[in-house]
Amino acid sequence: MRMSAFSKAVLVTGARQVGKTTMLKHLAAGRNRNYVTLDNLPARSLAKSDPVLFFQTYTVELHKMYSNNRQSLVIQEINSKI
Repeated sequence: MRMSAFSKAVLVTGARQVGKTTMLKHLAAGRNRNYVTLDNLPARSLAKSDPVLFFQTYTVELHKMYSNNRQSLVIQEINSKI
């Protein structure tokens, strides 16, 4: 996640079942990051129908938990769902 300090978006790719999800959940836990999966049908529907509201919804949760303005959102399964 050091790359997230240099870029607004970081894409993690790799073969199936090598631990990408586990790694991202671990990196998001307890930090100023929120994790959402597009396997979640309501989240996927919101991302498709209103992307701005999708980002507002999931970053507002972070703003409530942390006082600083830097917020990161980890989106799982974005490549095959949108």
